[in-house]
Amino acid sequence: MKLTHLRLVLDVKFDPQGVTTKGLKNHVHQVIRDAVNNGTLTGDTPATVEWYDYSVKEVGLRRYPKKVVIAHARKMNTKANAKKMAWLDSGPYKVSR
Repeated sequence: MKLTHLRLVLDVKFDPQGVTTKGLKNHVHQVIRDAVNNGTLTGDTPATVEWYDYSVKEVGLRRYPKKVVIAHARKMNTKANAKKMAWLDSGPYKVSR
């Protein structure tokens, strides 16, 4: 049997609106278990999940310097991406090409 190893990386930023971090982590744990146990990962294929491992952890929000955000936004080369990157830094400036 030849196994295929895939890695799924999911980063989520929640606006908790009163829900505790522990509650959100528990929900994410359940989503992962459901995806494995109900066949969502393999879909309508004969593939089976032979092994999986995951962790859910809280990470701090990363703040990038304004120059880094602008450089990355320009590299992305679209106004929409530039606005997204500017929003991440939430600086009061406009990104232009």
